[in-house]
Parts: sequence; C-alpha cells; structure tokens
Amino acid sequence: MNISLPIGVAASEEAIKLQFRRFEFKYILQKDLADCLIPQLLKYMALDEYANDEEYYEVHSLYFDTPRLKNYYEKIHGVLNRKKPRIRLYHKELEKNTNVFFEIKRRSGEIILKDRAITSVEDLQNFPNNPCFLLQDDQRDQAFFNEFIFDHYHLGMMPMVLVSYKRKPFFSKFTRNFRVTFDYDMHAAKPKGIDFMADYISFSPEKVIMEVKFNGKMPLWFSEIIEMYGLEKVSFSKYCGAIQCCYNLSE
Repeated sequence: MNISLPIGVAASEEAIKLQFRRFEFKYILQKDLADCLIPQLLKYMALDEYANDEEYYEVHSLYFDTPRLKNYYEKIHGVLNRKKPRIRLYHKELEKNTNVFFEIKRRSGEIILKDRAITSVEDLQNFPNNPCFLLQDDQRDQAFFNEFIFDHYHLGMMPMVLVSYKRKPFFSKFTRNFRVTFDYDMHAAKPKGIDFMADYISFSPEKVIMEVKFNGKMPLWFSEIIEMYGLEKVSFSKYCGAIQCCYNLSE
C-alpha cells in the first residue's frame, strides 16, 4: 500500500491508492524499544520502497479545524464518528511537479476511512482565495471536493496547525494490506495561511508512535511480537498533540 512518493517523482492517480478502509492500532514506544522491534519485524516485513537512504520519508500535514476546535474536541471527547480534513505533502519544498494531497480522514467506530485526491502546487496556491477552483476540473473526484469545500465554508474551517514528522514504513512480505510505521521527530507550528514553511517546535520528542494498519485480521506472528513485548494499544493523535503544543491546551 504505497502512500508516498519519492522526492521529485510525479505519479498518476492510478499509481496511488486514493481510498483506504482499515483498522489502525497505535502504540507508544521509547526509541530503544522501537530499535529492538524493527529487526523482529524484518523477518516478515520489508522497508517501503519510498523510504530514503536513511530508511524514512517525511510527512507534512496542514490540518483544518473550526475556530472553536470542533475536530479537536470531538477527538478528546471520544466521539465515535468524526473526521478531519487536511492537506498533506511529503516534502516541504514545493516544486512544479510536487504532488499535493487533499484528504479527509474519518473514524467510524473502530474503522478508519480515508479519502484523498491528488492536486498540484497551483491548486494549493489558488485554494485560499478561491476554493471552488478545485471544482473546475471535471476529471477530479467531484464528490470528494464538494464535501471538502462545503465543510470549509459551512463550518468555517481554517488552517489550524501544521504537523511534521519522520516515518519509517514497513509492509508485509505476504500482503500489502498489512503495514507498520514508526513516526518520530514530531514537530508542530501555527500556520500562516496555506503554507508549510513555519517556525516548528518539537513535541513529544521522547515518543515513537508505532501505527499498525491492516484489513481483516492481524497476523499471528505480529500478535506474538505484541505479546512478547507487553505492548498495549493506546489512543494517540498527532493532531491533538500539535494543537496542545501550539495553543497551550491540555486534555
């Protein structure tokens, strides 16, 4: 399940998965434990082909929320059916062929659903002044952008926080439907409009977030690793952590 692109390489929508429906389990690890786990995983998994020579890629997300932080408080209060709109890049430096991803990530009970659409740097730059510009291309996913733009206007969504981190991604040697990622070096910033360049500050620097993403059942070999290390599933949101960091909030 390839969700990223190597720097400087463009791809068609057909080459990138645009819809996800899966379980996502999260575990908070110390770095030394993550370093112990990875060799265990490599017996059954391989490094994602889009990782760089240092075995990671960057993820940069611009999250939208209402002035009263509707999405933030729905997460804090455990609302079962909720969603978060965001714009995601895989490197901050915008180039002509940079892929820009508009996304809506939803939770429906235990199920995570994510819709995304590939756009261009031009679309990103036009969005602040004319969001409906995204609807002018009849080749786009009109239903997706109608929802994104409707929420933007109807709920008064605005750019609220930037989240940036490094991700070490692995996928099963047996099926692309089982992935494990390690997110670390997390930083957050208050955005200045639709812009990914900002004064980032570190949050949760001691944490590595292991995310397990799968359809169907978790493999037995991975369940045994979880049991071996006594890991417990947690509820953790990088978005909420970034909001708390930038706006001096607490749960």
